[in-house]
Amino acid sequence: MAKHELSLAQAASGPALEESQSTHDDLIIPLVDEEISDDLWPDQEVDSPRPPTAKKWLWGLALGGAAIIAGLWLQQGGAEQRHENWQHVAAAANASTDFAHQLIHFDIAGNAQTVRSLTVTGADRNLRATQELRSALRRNDLVTATASLQTAQGLQSVADNASISRPGLLPDLAVTAELRNGRAELYEIELFDCCDEDGDVVELLVNGTPFATVPLINGGSVVAIPLNRGQNSITMIATRDGGGGVTVSLRTSRGQYFARYMAEGESHQMGVVVQ
Repeated sequence: MAKHELSLAQAASGPALEESQSTHDDLIIPLVDEEISDDLWPDQEVDSPRPPTAKKWLWGLALGGAAIIAGLWLQQGGAEQRHENWQHVAAAANASTDFAHQLIHFDIAGNAQTVRSLTVTGADRNLRATQELRSALRRNDLVTATASLQTAQGLQSVADNASISRPGLLPDLAVTAELRNGRAELYEIELFDCCDEDGDVVELLVNGTPFATVPLINGGSVVAIPLNRGQNSITMIATRDGGGGVTVSLRTSRGQYFARYMAEGESHQMGVVVQ
């Protein structure tokens, strides 16, 4: 019989209590109104470790989830930095400042230099689309002109990417008048993700006016952009980062241009020279 049960039995025997207590001082009977700690689980000894509480389990799950997310983010970012083109993207970032965004330009011969503008020539001009668009505008047929502009685009849709925003023409836009009177023509520039194809997306502003939203893929997308003779500007706004930074490169007949990597919401402004 356990000590606890023996003491209870002796307590019930009446006079034998004093003798029991005198001869067995090590037997202790707990008081009836003594509370037993709720912290002890059934059959748990005082010195044994306590089971984890629900709060600790939740903290453990939260920390574990955060570690997994951080690991996936680092792994995705690492994929960008392991790509052979990352060195050019990083070089463009190192050369750029908040007030002067730079490009790393590789010409056809493979020579590299740092520039602030990209160059297009007659070889990049889409003459047929330009003539069709101009003819429609001179007939005041804005619907046909817009259709011609959109048909000239080589934007490729990606299933898991953001929706493409195709360019349009409005009567009061300066570019509409410039296309009509012949001061602007369509020039093709290829945009592509130069590192890991992970769902990056950029929005293009041409001479300050929103033009199109372009998903970036390794295979590239050709954008036919209305440009004036001489100096122009293109701004790329990073609207979606698939991980590790938005990595975008551009290609014209004059070679390939690498821009700095961007976080979502950042922009890269560059000049465009029409020769």
